[in-house]
Amino acid sequence: MINLNSTHPVVRYGVAAAYIRAKIADQIYNLNKEDDLFALAEFALNDSLNSLVLGPNPGKIPETIHYKLISSEDLSKKSAIKRNAANGFFIAPHVLTSQNVADIIKEIYGLLKVLKEKKYGGNFELKRSFAPIISKINAGKKSMSNPKVPLFEAAYTAVATITSYKPAAFVKDINDKFSNAGLIPDLPFYEGETMPLIEFISLFRMMQSQGVGQSANIAEPRKEKKFPRPSIFYGNYPKRPQSFGLGVVSLIAAIGKWAEESEDDNTPEEVINLLENRPIYTISYNNIGQEKFSHHLTKLSKEGILHSILTSLKRVSIFGVDGGTKYSDPKWSLFIDSLDKFLLFHNKGSWQNFLAVRATYPIEFFHLLNAYFMKDGKYPQELIRAAVAYGEALNKAAYNAAKRETTTDQSRQIEGRTINEYKQRTLLQLESIVDSAKNNRDLIARLNSQVGRFTMWDIPSNAEPFLTAVTNDQVDRQDAKDLIKAFMRLSTYTPTEE
Repeated sequence: MINLNSTHPVVRYGVAAAYIRAKIADQIYNLNKEDDLFALAEFALNDSLNSLVLGPNPGKIPETIHYKLISSEDLSKKSAIKRNAANGFFIAPHVLTSQNVADIIKEIYGLLKVLKEKKYGGNFELKRSFAPIISKINAGKKSMSNPKVPLFEAAYTAVATITSYKPAAFVKDINDKFSNAGLIPDLPFYEGETMPLIEFISLFRMMQSQGVGQSANIAEPRKEKKFPRPSIFYGNYPKRPQSFGLGVVSLIAAIGKWAEESEDDNTPEEVINLLENRPIYTISYNNIGQEKFSHHLTKLSKEGILHSILTSLKRVSIFGVDGGTKYSDPKWSLFIDSLDKFLLFHNKGSWQNFLAVRATYPIEFFHLLNAYFMKDGKYPQELIRAAVAYGEALNKAAYNAAKRETTTDQSRQIEGRTINEYKQRTLLQLESIVDSAKNNRDLIARLNSQVGRFTMWDIPSNAEPFLTAVTNDQVDRQDAKDLIKAFMRLSTYTPTEE
């Protein structure tokens, strides 16, 4: 009998996905029988052939293009040679292969042939077209060659590669190349009397069954592109934060948000707990990565905070970057990467890297900042609240200084700078004071003096506990600087529902 727990995580995932698909189709296979496992692989591969490629509906192309999955029968026709991106045919986002679908179809039919002949005892050559996790090896020969593995491993590697029962999206990798990528958690098949991997995929299927929105398979033609990709390529599951790409953070945020609106009170929380501190692999044709998350992210997800942070990213302003072009600016990519690492690790190193990218944050970031400063109980909540009040006062002072600049200095108005740009310049001046302060008293004295010049206001009384603690050296100088910078960058604007 094959020990499923000891198989490669990708092979194991293929078995679990195939088993769930068979149950949905009222097909029952005994996982304790080897012959049934091979029969299950044959069923899953045949079934998945109908969900490999998305193409435009036949007929005259309207203003809006509706995409649909192409059946295996249509894929096998001679006209398949024209089924490419230029003609509106895209490999579905969950298929983790190159952009040449013919290669993977050929290999799947090769696997099916061997499975139908019941030649279960032999080996099968792994190729990247259906096994992106492999690389060629030098097995004592002059040239590199693909590894050969037992048929069981090859078949279920292919199932995992093409199954739609995994989180997936079309994303840019570390080499700036776009490709389909999928998330596969390293969960055991059996754990006592439970089946963790089955639980994860079942929850994911439950989420998928509610759909990803009416526009998921629709796209509007553009001048530069007759057939743009539909939004399903941002992610094949509901509640996915489109501005954050694919990864552990976006998946956990989506599960948390979905759980908030779901009638099932326990399953999503149980699945998130299963994933905590487990390796989760991001696999694409171009790259393989691994991530883990710990309890702080679980907590943010369950409280709905994580999803609100990711969906508010459009309101983040990067200092010195025009809002209209920020998504193509390298500083934006750097900010997203630093935020991702901070959310995952929540430690001092990731915090300093996050803070190093100068930006203003929407109000939704408050809970993330608060959770970081409160995580080890180093400072009481009263002091953190006072630090927030002080940061808010500095932020308002920067806004008032910017407003005065744009309304009184006509020559600068002609330069075309917005009030937000002036505010960023003022915040940078304040951050410069923070960075150059030699001690805590110098830090507070210089900031308060500058705020007085900007606004002619006194610092609000609810900030006093923080100012007193910092001045009396009850707060570490670096912590004081971090608290001020973080909450000074936090916007006081709360958007309405509209």
